[in-house]
Amino acid sequence: MSGEKKKVIKKTILVAGITLWILVSPLLHAEGNGVSPYVYARVANDDNLFRLSDDAEALAVIGTVDRDDTVTQIGAGLDIDAPFSRQRLRANLSVYKAGYSRFDSLDHVGADVSSVVNWEVGNLFAGDVGFKFTRQLSRFYELQAIAKDIRTRKIFFLNGGYRFHPSWRVVGDFSILDLTQTERPQLDRSESSQAVELQLSTSANTKLGTRIRHTKGNFERLQIINGNEINNDFTEMEYSVVLYWEGSKKSRLEGRLGLTQRDHAQASERNFNGTTGRLSYAWLITAKTRIDSAIWRGTTTREELTIFVVGNGVSIEPKWFATRKISVAANIEYETRDFEGISEAVALVDGTRQDTATSLGVSVKYEPLDNVALSLGYDNERRNSNIDRADFRSKLLFVRAQVSF
Repeated sequence: MSGEKKKVIKKTILVAGITLWILVSPLLHAEGNGVSPYVYARVANDDNLFRLSDDAEALAVIGTVDRDDTVTQIGAGLDIDAPFSRQRLRANLSVYKAGYSRFDSLDHVGADVSSVVNWEVGNLFAGDVGFKFTRQLSRFYELQAIAKDIRTRKIFFLNGGYRFHPSWRVVGDFSILDLTQTERPQLDRSESSQAVELQLSTSANTKLGTRIRHTKGNFERLQIINGNEINNDFTEMEYSVVLYWEGSKKSRLEGRLGLTQRDHAQASERNFNGTTGRLSYAWLITAKTRIDSAIWRGTTTREELTIFVVGNGVSIEPKWFATRKISVAANIEYETRDFEGISEAVALVDGTRQDTATSLGVSVKYEPLDNVALSLGYDNERRNSNIDRADFRSKLLFVRAQVSF
């Protein structure tokens, strides 16, 4: 990493920290505020760190068939929950040091800062304003090389709703994303998104609405593929109907169905025009058991790629609070992914890469004391692709301990 980029990262972290401190310092001593510093340690063993398809590819890419590594994270943070007047601030600031047993050139320092203010003006106007900042090592899902590619992600967002009639409400939101990569600058980009939604309350528990969303993506550099310069900038419009329904205090459903149009500044053959949507359902089966589930179809600009993916998927997330001190959570997800547009320097089959991804995770959390949390977890991932080198299987086992003060 260049000295100039290191300076930029340090300045960004400093500005984010100072901004957070300015926001929270007048509130820390107010009655009812919750300020909780904590420290934690996490040790994880990943049997396929670089998401390689087999030993032959591992030998060619990383020079060894040993694909596993143990990663240790030592971190500290601060949680803040501060109500003031009719507003509420929720914030977290954490930093950690990650060390790798085998591939120690990947050792790095990460940070995660988030702050959101839930605001209200009168009884009819309310929303959220906040920002998020993360600095972390990029995933190896597409990189698949021993490269210390640090991703810095900054998001600012603002949303609000105004009830102008007992049955009608208008909601708007605005967000800006800035993404930079130290080793893959062709991925550096910014995205801005604006949406407006008109909601009709048809009963105490049901709302129907229409939504229009506009997203603009700008890449800082042209991509070079086979000697050709490609402009990956895009514009996306979404037109959809939305549904919010609360069957009871124990169940909640939210749905969206509509049309998405995505246009690129260059290579119009990869434009997208099709149906997208998402349906999610939360069910509190008993006082100790709940299930969150979702099914979706949509476009996603993958952070590891310059092209977008059309994904069709389903997920189920059960959670069981066995006792006051013990909880068990799981996650099952299945998704098909069509990689629309230009390839990332790989040979395509029939012009389009197609993946099928499955993941299974389970974790147990034990809180022997009010300020101590111990976790044990297991994740299993598998990806099948019509690109041979994109196949992989991985298993991860982790333990984590956190102490709050």
